Amino acid sequence: MIIYEMKKPIECYDTDCVGVTGDNIAYTQYFYIKGVSDDSISYTLHLRFADGSVNSITPDNAVPDGEGTEIRWIVKKNDIFKHGYFELQIEGRNKFGLVFQTEIVRLYADESLPVEDREYANPNSETVRLRGEAYAALEEMKKQQAQIEENVEKIKQTDLDNKADKATTLAGYGITDGENIGNKVVDKSKITDESANYPSIGYLHDYYYDYSEVDEALSGKLDNTSGAVKTDNIANKAVTNEKIANGAITALKLANGAVSGSNIGQNQISTNHLQNGAVTTDKLADEVKTGISSKYDSSNVETGSGTLTPYTTSADIVKSADFTYQRVGRVVTVNVNIVFNAGAKSQVMFTNLPYVCKNTVNPRELCVSNSKVSRIWAINKNNTTLSIFSDSSLSYADGETLAYTLSYLIS
Repeated sequence: MIIYEMKKPIECYDTDCVGVTGDNIAYTQYFYIKGVSDDSISYTLHLRFADGSVNSITPDNAVPDGEGTEIRWIVKKNDIFKHGYFELQIEGRNKFGLVFQTEIVRLYADESLPVEDREYANPNSETVRLRGEAYAALEEMKKQQAQIEENVEKIKQTDLDNKADKATTLAGYGITDGENIGNKVVDKSKITDESANYPSIGYLHDYYYDYSEVDEALSGKLDNTSGAVKTDNIANKAVTNEKIANGAITALKLANGAVSGSNIGQNQISTNHLQNGAVTTDKLADEVKTGISSKYDSSNVETGSGTLTPYTTSADIVKSADFTYQRVGRVVTVNVNIVFNAGAKSQVMFTNLPYVCKNTVNPRELCVSNSKVSRIWAINKNNTTLSIFSDSSLSYADGETLAYTLSYLIS
């Protein structure tokens, strides 16, 4: 007997579960599956032989005892397709589908056991492929049944008994929101209820402009753009004193040249009009010059960043040195950030300031300080060299950072 703990075999006789041998035509093989005692489960034995052939058979008996199920298989000659070792797996199913499959065990069929001639029909043989096709067919039948039920519901919804009877009114067909001809009007005098009446095509034609009428009306209008007001417009009284007084011609149009000096000279637009608009030819020119000269010039401002290069004598104490700067006119402000290696120095020198210093004062009089100690800085005149030094050597910790802001004059 081969014993399973649900799926895994835990006990069998001899090596590789050898069985199904002997001189008898029929031999009985027993299997016991612990933990499965449901009498609604049906069992199938799947056999795969060395030549690849497969046979699926129903065991002779399956008896649950409350702790498990004992399965009995009386081996018949048409159960075995080929002598030698073959694989066996037990499958359990109920009406809902697959419940479990055991692990595969290896059995042996001796040649003393006759083999069925497979040229003849074998009602007990079934390949895994055929079994899979049967399951697929069952699933397709379930889908078709669901579609049939859906179609039945649709047919019920289209039952003629639910349709309206033939009638001469919309309500007779079950339609309650159709067009009410009585609310359609052909002229304004027929409107009795603005929320209910709606216009006919004739109403729209009589009381609304179409696109050609709008184009014709717009073609006689002046554009609100430079040059739209010309001498011809003024001579033809398209631009009148009344229109100017009402603000139809604004200071913006004057500035854009829409009303030219020749218009003023010909008195088509009087001096009073211009003075009332606070715009004269001379005043416009002077105010524009003054306004432009006082404005901020972005082309005279520059920002950037870079890296200072330490002199050879300072390279060992400097880990890194970089800067950002902003130049406004001839004044440049540089924000310097220096990271030191561990050591001591009395003077550290760098090159590559963003601009050449043109200071007229003694550079050594420039002094800045930070939170650690006051430092004397020197920016060499007519050069890009920056020096930091003290009266005696200063000790720096590894990674110590000094940040400064310097301003100086350039050419």
